[in-house]
Amino acid sequence: MATHILHNLDDRGGIYEKHVQRAGFNAGHAVILGAEGGNVIGQRFTEGTWDGMKFEVAGRETATSNNIVKGLKHCAAKRETEIAVLDFPNGGFNLSVLQNAILRYRGLELLNDGQYIRFKKIICVQDEVIVYEQDF
Repeated sequence: MATHILHNLDDRGGIYEKHVQRAGFNAGHAVILGAEGGNVIGQRFTEGTWDGMKFEVAGRETATSNNIVKGLKHCAAKRETEIAVLDFPNGGFNLSVLQNAILRYRGLELLNDGQYIRFKKIICVQDEVIVYEQDF
């Protein structure tokens, strides 16, 4: 578990990153919050690496299907993302809702409009514990 000095932990989204980092570390993963290259117009950076793969975190205050799809789209917006990590800080994780949302997200591939990328893995975190992992 490490955080690069140039990683931007903002007041709003940084809490999700910390939840995810602790959950991954406590489960035996190497989770590094990497350097973010500043404010380059049009350039987006992933959070860092998870077991050597680039990952992005999406904090989801509610665990609804729509909110999960939005979280996956957020992760896909960082085109280099290999692992999408969803953090549910308020609880409510439900496997059937997640599976429905993943099916909906996969449907975006047909649009071919940049909202979809194929992740290598999706990880869900609740109460700083990994509650679900799926190879994609």
